[in-house]
This record gives sequence, structure tokens and C-alpha cells, in this order.
Amino acid sequence: MTPAGLVLNIQLTTCDRAAVGLSFNPSGKDFVMRNLLQKFRRDEDGAAMVEYAVLLGLITAAVIATITLLGGDIAGIFSTVEAAIKAVPGA
Repeated sequence: MTPAGLVLNIQLTTCDRAAVGLSFNPSGKDFVMRNLLQKFRRDEDGAAMVEYAVLLGLITAAVIATITLLGGDIAGIFSTVEAAIKAVPGA
């Protein structure tokens, strides 16, 4: 007598050897949740996406820090260029 949800699989191969295996075949919400968790654990696309998101966050933080630190200097350079353009006759 087998426990509920336990299935015994016996298959004959071309070499006439018996391949015996046990598989758990439950039904219901536990099976669905276990299946989703196993699929999530095997799937590496999510991990790659998280890595890209972290990388994008670091790049964004570096750009914001650079603009914050150099913003005044860049504004001064543009003011100097603007004054030089206005000083050119006919501009």
C-alpha cells in the first residue's frame, strides 16, 4: 500500500532493464506553491535583473554626485562662454 500522493513509476528501457523511481504527485495549493518556489529558485533571470538594477542605481548616484559637486564650476564655465559670445561683434 502506498501513501497518498506517492506514485511508483516502473519503465522498461530498450535494454530490458527496469527503471524504478518514486515521484511525489500531490494536489492542491501546497503543490502549486512548492512548484513556484522551486521554479523561482532555479530561475536566474531575476538575479540578473536585480544586478542590473543595483548597477543602474550606483551609476545614477555617481551622476548625481558629480553634478552636485561640479555644478557650480560648470555653471561658471557656461557663464564665461556666454560672455565671450556676447562680446563678439555681430553676434
